Amino acid sequence: KTEHDLVVPGGAESGVGAAGLFLGCGRGMLTQLHGLACDTIRGVRYVDARGEVQYADADTNPDMLWMARGGGGEFPGIVTEFIVQAFPAPHMLHARDCTFPPEKAKALIKTWVSHLPEMSDPVHQMFTHITMWNSMYVNFPSLCFDCSPEQVEWFEAKVNEIAEEVGGGSCHSFAHGWFDQLLFEAGRDRGVIENRAEALMDRNQGYGANGPARASKNGGYLVDSYNVSDELLDTLTSWTFGHMGKPHPWSLLVLIYNMGGPKITDVPASSAAYGGRGAKFVVHFKHQWN
Repeated sequence: KTEHDLVVPGGAESGVGAAGLFLGCGRGMLTQLHGLACDTIRGVRYVDARGEVQYADADTNPDMLWMARGGGGEFPGIVTEFIVQAFPAPHMLHARDCTFPPEKAKALIKTWVSHLPEMSDPVHQMFTHITMWNSMYVNFPSLCFDCSPEQVEWFEAKVNEIAEEVGGGSCHSFAHGWFDQLLFEAGRDRGVIENRAEALMDRNQGYGANGPARASKNGGYLVDSYNVSDELLDTLTSWTFGHMGKPHPWSLLVLIYNMGGPKITDVPASSAAYGGRGAKFVVHFKHQWN
């Protein structure tokens, strides 16, 4: 970004390495615009089991390129170089952030999911997700990347429609740059990463290394349907705000990310080892404790 004004679709956590992101087919804020991280791989250089340096692309060792696209830790080699498709970096992000009390979590998730297919269309240039902390609030933040006035108007109307359908929330809008968003995601406002772009390349900064909790356990579940059962939502909200509610010594963060849209589903399943292409969203959780 700083040298060429380009980006690849990936995450915003400095503690997540590029190899894990690409091999594991990670997602990020730009996934609905440009696809999953592994779909951008055009070639890999790797060390095989005999200790020899090899190269794979569409013409050379294509089976190994297939495995690199989503094979994760099962890739039979040590990747030393990724050749990936990059895209023009966003410059201005228009944001609308809505906050709700915990009793609105179930209604918010259900309403958000019902609008997800439309919000996944890359023509809208948006990113949206839901976050829930066991500190008793639910957040619904959304972003519009380099949007025209018409796109911003649609974006604001869509977020407001969801918020009004749920009720009981408060929303505000603001705008800032791409690096401002990345540094915010990495914990700038919590003082765990320096307020400069270069800090994003230092895995000793950010929530992973400098967060308030010294131990953690992460995981996630892909959900392959927009028809979300009450049982799933009741279990999720009960554990987040009931069993795990304060003053429990654990900290729990649940993030619900969009995993759908044509930039993902239009890619042939046979082109990559990644097996989650039919997922609609992912429920990602982080437990932390001291």
